[in-house]
Amino acid sequence: MPKSNKLWIDCIAGSQLRDSQGEMLSVEGADISDLEAGKGRWNDNHGKGFFNSIGRITEAKKIFKEEDCENDRHRYYWSKVKTPFVYAKGYLYNDEDHQNAKAAGAILRNIHKDDAPLKLKASVEGGVVQRGIKDPTLLKRTKIHSVALTFTPANQATLVEPLELNKSLTDEEHQADLELIKSVMHLAETNVPSFRHITRNASANKIKSNVEKMQKMLDELGIKKSLPEVDPQEIIEKAIEKKIDKNIQKINELVKMLAAGYGGAGAPTNLSGGGVFQVESLEDGKKKKKKKKKKLKKSDDFKYVTCNNCGKEQVYMQHQVKCRECKKSLPFAKIFELING
Repeated sequence: MPKSNKLWIDCIAGSQLRDSQGEMLSVEGADISDLEAGKGRWNDNHGKGFFNSIGRITEAKKIFKEEDCENDRHRYYWSKVKTPFVYAKGYLYNDEDHQNAKAAGAILRNIHKDDAPLKLKASVEGGVVQRGIKDPTLLKRTKIHSVALTFTPANQATLVEPLELNKSLTDEEHQADLELIKSVMHLAETNVPSFRHITRNASANKIKSNVEKMQKMLDELGIKKSLPEVDPQEIIEKAIEKKIDKNIQKINELVKMLAAGYGGAGAPTNLSGGGVFQVESLEDGKKKKKKKKKKLKKSDDFKYVTCNNCGKEQVYMQHQVKCRECKKSLPFAKIFELING
């Protein structure tokens, strides 16, 4: 039987520190029996759909103090928060044809390969059974059945990491991972950049690196020729300008096509797009069928995304990781597809 390539991960699923909504989880009052029994699920950004389930949690444990730690992973996470937390471990369905799980695995591999400051977080899911009487913001008793993997948790004192990484990457693939991480390190200190932004910066830095390698080869061969210096930011700006120009040209062509169909612009049959606006004609006393209007295609220069939560379609914008309508996070697979499409 071939060895499974599923990615095993573990995490601080929830900690007893106040979150951004002013609430605090009581670790003692949390019922994690489903997680302990291997019935827990990893999900994609609190997604509710069936395919947002991207893995299985196989074990869990409440850690109240350092003495409760039974292994190195428990002690590792305790050193991160030094407060009571729920530990969870399991695997992703990335070894199957599951795009959300594959995207989550790819994201984890890239951001953890070189200990990048950009971290994937966790958020427990379930129900509140009882709140504190004196302090209603205290979630005194809860039932936890799942853990969401997300960049935008309410409780920042969480962390998700892979237990096993694929060490069989080629030098070129490993270098590409390093370039990807370096390109986002300064951004991750203040916010979470979109994966489209990360890959764009990495591409510009790769161009600069290739030019520097070519210059070194010329120097070693004794060829007296200086290649121009490359500024990654300038490459990005020129690429954006070129795309804007291309978009303007397409818009102008679209306007001309639409204008060609209106009265006063000549015979519809002699104009591009004129057939769209033609009325029915009669021939030999027989009524011809009305021609169907052609649907204008969306420009290839714009990427569109439909929110899995509210169903709203929108133009995918740079740095976007959430739906602009309902503010829910987009699935990993959609983000991964949009930045690499």
